[in-house]
Amino acid sequence: MNVEWYIDVMAMLPDFLNPDERIEFFVEALPGTDFEIVAEEELTVDAMMLSDSDDGKALRMFRGIGAVVIGVPLIFMVMAVDGAKVSFIIGSVILTVVAISSMSLIKKFTARKAFTRMNASLERVDANHIALNIDCATTKLLNSVTAKLEVEETATSGSGTDSTSYRELLYENVQEAYVGVMGESKVRLEFDIPDVNEIGWSFSARSNHVSWSMVVEFDIEGWPDREEKLMLELLPATTSDHARTAS
Repeated sequence: MNVEWYIDVMAMLPDFLNPDERIEFFVEALPGTDFEIVAEEELTVDAMMLSDSDDGKALRMFRGIGAVVIGVPLIFMVMAVDGAKVSFIIGSVILTVVAISSMSLIKKFTARKAFTRMNASLERVDANHIALNIDCATTKLLNSVTAKLEVEETATSGSGTDSTSYRELLYENVQEAYVGVMGESKVRLEFDIPDVNEIGWSFSARSNHVSWSMVVEFDIEGWPDREEKLMLELLPATTSDHARTAS
């Protein structure tokens, strides 16, 4: 992804062609520039329930689609045998996709019920490290917690139905902690921060994005796993932040 900075200069001259010039330049953070991390959301049981509520709407939609897919072939079976064969094949394929999607959502709902408390937050450790702190309580045995710090670039070309998105994983740091406890658990995972000038600061435009996120997976004994994604922004610190850090 390329972000271009430039200044267009034009001189307005009467009775002459107006000369213009484009001056291109680069903008980058100075070596050793401090950064700040802004977490856009917190991982709590309430947040998990809200996410499940949104997914519940999708589940109800899938059920509606399934009812239509089953109903249409039955109608054709009454109207024409040949038509029923074609409709049954198409309906079976669509129904399979709907069933798989529904099972994925049902597993997510089930996994959330294993948690009675959840508080996850990010902590700035030092200039080159951040930590994920998790304080939770479960009614099932929590085997382990795996967290991935990811940086992904997304670029979109075209528009409307002709748009195509391209994704590239720029950085990934995976940390895992064994828990083996049912009840209250506390987990702390630390991550190295890569050279942001090389990887890329958080960036969002109409067709291009550089996204930082923390993907957390909970491995629950005899229960569906639960995966959550926390979006965060990594931005150059302001002058006031530098002053506070120095003091």
